[in-house]
Amino acid sequence: MVGAYRLGGRYLERARVLVDCLPVLPFDREAYHEAGRLGSDLLHRGLHLGESDLFIAAISLRHGQRLLTRDIAFSHVPGLAVESY
Repeated sequence: MVGAYRLGGRYLERARVLVDCLPVLPFDREAYHEAGRLGSDLLHRGLHLGESDLFIAAISLRHGQRLLTRDIAFSHVPGLAVESY
């Protein structure tokens, strides 16, 4: 949304329509345990994913959803379905 707000106009409107159609997935107890497990596993493999990104990955995994992102760091998360744009 940062880019959409920077560009404004039709870009912002299109982004709002898209985002308003997306489900909001909860960050529950299972997801935060998953975030901890993922973070530990990645560190063990010499990789690092920031805390916020760990939460995003854990929520996606917990709810069996694909993650739409340009951030290639998510490709290191085992089992996470990542789709780029």
